[in-house]
Amino acid sequence: MAEPENSELVERVCSTCLGDNLLHRIGIKGCARCREPFCIHNASIYDNNTYCSYCFSDLSVTRSIITKTNEVYLSDEDKCQRVTRKAVRTVLGGADWFFASRRHADMTDDELAVSIWYHQIDLQLLFDEAAKRKAERSHKQAAKPTPINKGSSTKVESTTVKPAARTSASKKMDEAQKLIAQLGLSPEQLAKMLGI
Repeated sequence: MAEPENSELVERVCSTCLGDNLLHRIGIKGCARCREPFCIHNASIYDNNTYCSYCFSDLSVTRSIITKTNEVYLSDEDKCQRVTRKAVRTVLGGADWFFASRRHADMTDDELAVSIWYHQIDLQLLFDEAAKRKAERSHKQAAKPTPINKGSSTKVESTTVKPAARTSASKKMDEAQKLIAQLGLSPEQLAKMLGI
């Protein structure tokens, strides 16, 4: 939302909430930054419990993938191996975020605990809403018909895979194992007898 030239002259309580306030209790709050009253329609998208939309709208999130490659010496193999790790870096920006983070130092322990629980529950609600929207988009995509190109034909070839025939080497191995079992020798005793 673009900030007007003089935000002091802007009405932060809309006419709907101002009229409804006469009939029943409407949540009109005071902004923690400008101390002006605001309604839910003029509340900040990012922190609607504390700030109006004019005082807390300059917020940005930058996500980037960081790749780090190291060479690790493997002593048992006597060689170097490259190890690549990836991580997602999330950076918050904007002047309003710095302003909002400064008030944490002034909070009491109780206020801090309540704020943590409030934001954890709010965060879970945000995740639930994002998952619901993702599922709705997936269902919409699944309901769309798949376009078929009539100009080309698709040929499907199927092959049956049969188990491989046993070779004579594997038959000889089975016979040798049967003989060893009949003699009652363990693999260690057999290796000792053969000098392996």
